[in-house]
Amino acid sequence: MKCQGWTFVGCRKLKEITLPKSVKKVGDQALRTNSTVETITFEGEEAPELTGNPFPFKENILKIVVPSGKSEAYKAKWGSYEGYHSKIEEKS
Repeated sequence: MKCQGWTFVGCRKLKEITLPKSVKKVGDQALRTNSTVETITFEGEEAPELTGNPFPFKENILKIVVPSGKSEAYKAKWGSYEGYHSKIEEKS
């Protein structure tokens, strides 16, 4: 499953986004919203592929939550997206 561009535009009060493990690709502008999203949670054991600018508001994101024990795998797969690495936290 792919999360495509502009999926959440129009969601004005959205503070958190949770993507199920079935999401394997997050496309350009996929997580753009009209609000400040503070937390994005990925439920998949494997990091989805990122393309383009999937998090166009990355300066507002407080944390990107990934499954326990998977932060290094997510960072490795998202190697060219180093701006996100410091925001990755493991689910407790």
